[in-house]
Amino acid sequence: MPSLKSLQPARLSRDRSFLIKASLALSIASIPVAFVVSLISPSKPNPKEEMAALQKIINDDTEGFIPKTFEDWVFFLRTGTTIANSGSLRDCRSIETELEGDAREPIEPEGLVEIEAEMLHSLDLGLRLGDPESALKRITALPESQRFRNEFLGDIEFTRRNHLEARDHYLRAAELYPDSTYSRRSAVVAAWRSGDRAELKELLHNETLRDEFSPAEQLDLFTDARDLKGLALAVIRYELAEFISPALFPALLTGTIWFLILMPFWRITPQRLFLSLLAVASGILSAGLTIFAVMLQERIQGFTQNLTDPTLIQVLYYVAGVALREETLKLLCFLPLAIRAGLHGKHLDGLILAALVGLGFAFKENILYFENGLSSFTAWMRFLTANVLHFSLTGIAGFYLVKMIHQKFHGMESFLFSFIAVVVAHGLYNSVIAVPGLASYSPLSTIFVAAMAYQFFDPLRSQMETQGIANRISPLGVFVLGSALLACVLMIASAWSTPFRFALGVFVSGVAGLIPLAFAYISRFRDL
Repeated sequence: MPSLKSLQPARLSRDRSFLIKASLALSIASIPVAFVVSLISPSKPNPKEEMAALQKIINDDTEGFIPKTFEDWVFFLRTGTTIANSGSLRDCRSIETELEGDAREPIEPEGLVEIEAEMLHSLDLGLRLGDPESALKRITALPESQRFRNEFLGDIEFTRRNHLEARDHYLRAAELYPDSTYSRRSAVVAAWRSGDRAELKELLHNETLRDEFSPAEQLDLFTDARDLKGLALAVIRYELAEFISPALFPALLTGTIWFLILMPFWRITPQRLFLSLLAVASGILSAGLTIFAVMLQERIQGFTQNLTDPTLIQVLYYVAGVALREETLKLLCFLPLAIRAGLHGKHLDGLILAALVGLGFAFKENILYFENGLSSFTAWMRFLTANVLHFSLTGIAGFYLVKMIHQKFHGMESFLFSFIAVVVAHGLYNSVIAVPGLASYSPLSTIFVAAMAYQFFDPLRSQMETQGIANRISPLGVFVLGSALLACVLMIASAWSTPFRFALGVFVSGVAGLIPLAFAYISRFRDL
């Protein structure tokens, strides 16, 4: 019977034989689980059904695609397409009037009551047949209480670029028919297209109209209205919405693993645990501030990536745009903790807390990247790359910031050099991934990450508190078992939405492709 000492987690986390066996056991156990999940999953598409649906799209002119109901005809007239189950349109931006050939032929709706047929012919006249004046007169003559009357007037005025008139019609339609999402959204869109910022701002202050748009859509709306207070509130709503996303789970899992890896580098006390959680929260805050900055920098100032620009200009965007704002805002949110650590000369505290700020930022950013779920191995890839890059870069810059504060700003040159190096490294990492002209250099991205990780973990190892280290969980154990657990969870999740053989194949290839990078980290943890 094994002794109590042999079962101590701290000892087992350093037992390489145990780590290898436990990782293999997790992997082997996950395979039948993934297979069963694949069998019982109701979410995988039926290949025959997919082919039938595709054939319907290809044969768009078949009898089955001729509009039958009044709503289907409305969809056709607004979009220029016919589909079997149109549903409802979101707003007037879907209106398409650039039609050619037979699409310009008058419609011949059958089986509808007279008033509905008349309304459709009038809308057809205004949108597709090029006689909006006659169409407006015919629709205006209808009783205002008639459903779709004001919407159709708004549609025609919108296509004529009379956006404020369209807004008024849509607002009236929304007033008469409060359940009309299309009318409420279109009223805001029409004001938006008019360029009248004051009018757009006023409509957005109406919660009923504003809430028809997702938090992500609201970011653009409030930015274009130049309503900075409204934009700040929209950012908060956007951030809060992310915390109820299914993508929260993989982001939380990857972030927790790295959090547990960093913790053993110092003696954990209640105060340090509180400061650690505060640092992560500060990193999450920096992600929200970054979104605000993105809106100002890219949507207002127009500083964005243009794929037609020379490669050097695109690299400049990632260095002076993306990397500079992210690293600046992370350090800004770290500053209160940096001052505290610097005044007390606690360089190790500064190094770890700065890294945790970067980890909080990466956690929040990961939710966005994981929105498509776990079927792709984005979570595994970002676990070993982007997460490490963010906490390493912020840790390095934060370390020198704390040293500068401790030395009463005598180390400013070292801090500025490290900050510039961090920004350039971050920008180059993004560039080799996102700039088409540098696609052939994309394998260098893992080298960038490994280099930054070494620059972070080397001073962390030299600064770490060794007293009582044998009683702490080893970073090596957390990394090995955490990586195995994450990879197995991803395979099982992938099996829910894809065939088992595909899930297993992606699991094997995804893990194998990043093994060299994983071993680079293991080399930093192996003797701790």
